[in-house]
Amino acid sequence: MSTVGDAGAARGALRLAAAVLRLDGVVADTAGVHAAAWKLTMDDLLRRRARRRGDRFRPFDLRDDYLEFFDGRGWRDGVQAFLASRAVRLSPEDAGAGHGPDLTALGERAEYYVRDHVGVFGITAARSSVRLLRDLHEAGLRVAAVSAQCGARSVVAAAGVARWVDLVVDGRDSDRLAWEKGDSGRVLRAEAVRRSGVPPQRAAAVECALEDVAAASADGFGRVIGVDWTRRSAAAFHTCGADVVVSDLAELGAGDFV
Repeated sequence: MSTVGDAGAARGALRLAAAVLRLDGVVADTAGVHAAAWKLTMDDLLRRRARRRGDRFRPFDLRDDYLEFFDGRGWRDGVQAFLASRAVRLSPEDAGAGHGPDLTALGERAEYYVRDHVGVFGITAARSSVRLLRDLHEAGLRVAAVSAQCGARSVVAAAGVARWVDLVVDGRDSDRLAWEKGDSGRVLRAEAVRRSGVPPQRAAAVECALEDVAAASADGFGRVIGVDWTRRSAAAFHTCGADVVVSDLAELGAGDFV
């Protein structure tokens, strides 16, 4: 059930022209895909280092390492935090065939694995997500999907929603933009509205993390919608600046955006 907070009253009544939705956790459940991609990427690096140094190979943990270092944060921050936890400093000897040893090369490899995974196994967007994206597109809003991870375009295509998504901004785009550590979400949303050709005041942001809701509110988005999958944090979302809080995208329609 949706709940409405007081934050929207102070935002004015500008007609919205764009909607920026978080791909990961809002449009589709992508955690498993990204976790598998980072495991393949990091295990290749760690196995090569262990073999060269004569150390015991300790693989990337598909659940614990992904949740601690990658879930909900920019991919570069995640890679740096994970490597620091293993006391790994990248060197030329860490390069795989056709891949350099730097962070960009690791991102490219993870993106390759995402494309390969969704190409073989596919990925499903929730029915409510598909309906909402279609309704927003048909209502004339510019629809943007953002992700702090790599390979978002492949995910959008594989999920079958590309026809209703006007633009995608992901972690690989943030590489080309100026951003501070831990700030990739703000950069991605700002780039999405810039490409949409509208100011934040005429755009809605749909997020599922409290910190992203707070940042979107602080950045002046015309409407901030929090998705509380747990059905336990509506008050916290409103405190962070959400205008509307829902537990499922099925509770939203184009009318909530225009």
